[in-house]
Amino acid sequence: MSSTNRYVSNAYENCDDRLSLRSGKRRWSDNLWPIARQIEDIDRASFSSPTSAEPRATHSASSGVLSVINDDKKFQVTLDVAHFKPEELEITTKDDRLMIHGMHEENKDDHGYVKREFTRAYCLPKGISPESFKSNLSLNGLLTIEAAKVGRLHSVEHKIPIERAKK
Repeated sequence: MSSTNRYVSNAYENCDDRLSLRSGKRRWSDNLWPIARQIEDIDRASFSSPTSAEPRATHSASSGVLSVINDDKKFQVTLDVAHFKPEELEITTKDDRLMIHGMHEENKDDHGYVKREFTRAYCLPKGISPESFKSNLSLNGLLTIEAAKVGRLHSVEHKIPIERAKK
């Protein structure tokens, strides 16, 4: 075996050991990434303002979705949109969907420049009137969109205004 082949062979052996393809067993360290993500969320929450009356986010920072409630009384979605201004957000209903879109142009931050955009779509449950939706953007960037359940009406597009929390 040449030295090149030996190097390739060793590289594959290391990869197999890391991924445990040969043994079929996982290493104990393979299960640490979910714990690391939870520690990041706890650490982030510990640095938030202790005087804030707003609920704290305990979610994955990558998703932005804090909660979706769909019970017999209401349909509610809460998102973390702290990186967006109200004018950079748009909430609409069309047919049987709730659409939330956010976009801001390139901004400078601590690490360089960032441009963000997201779109979330939710199927509306039965019993929701698109005109009944209300939204609220808290001071710490939590967007809550809520509608009480009533009889289902015809489907049309409807823009939902964003109300800002008062200081």
